[in-house]
Amino acid sequence: MCTATLLLDGEDWSVGLDMITPYLNDMVGFFEEIADARAGWSDKKWWESEFDELTIWAGNEGNRLVDLSFFIASLLATRTSSGGRLWRARMSYHV
Repeated sequence: MCTATLLLDGEDWSVGLDMITPYLNDMVGFFEEIADARAGWSDKKWWESEFDELTIWAGNEGNRLVDLSFFIASLLATRTSSGGRLWRARMSYHV
């Protein structure tokens, strides 16, 4: 079991991810892939946890900034009535 934590605008959101080893390796591979692709890519890359608790989309138009969108499904019951919550963040590369 691992915990994914998103800190945004002073709010701390965490979700427990119960994943078997292949899904854990896939998650690590997702972050390695977007880190290695500094020049950018044309489509959205995404990763989803084994039981859909967390989905992450990544985009990079070649400006050395990665746009990340997060969906945390555990917030379905606690924060909204129409679905989970979607956040956007930016991550920059420093090489």
